[in-house]
Amino acid sequence: MYTYADRALVCFFNFSSSPQVFEIQQEGEWQKVMDSADPQWGGTGAAVYDPHDGALMVPA
Repeated sequence: MYTYADRALVCFFNFSSSPQVFEIQQEGEWQKVMDSADPQWGGTGAAVYDPHDGALMVPA
């Protein structure tokens, strides 16, 4: 995680053949900036974030 002042940048990469779940333990409001798995970039499906449990599912 990279932080500057009151902002943070977190990058998640999934090079496996199966979806992965990551826990975001930093409190606050998160915004997706870019998702290479999004179909608009030829991906299999966009990452899904659940703010209630802080889990981010990143597709294969």
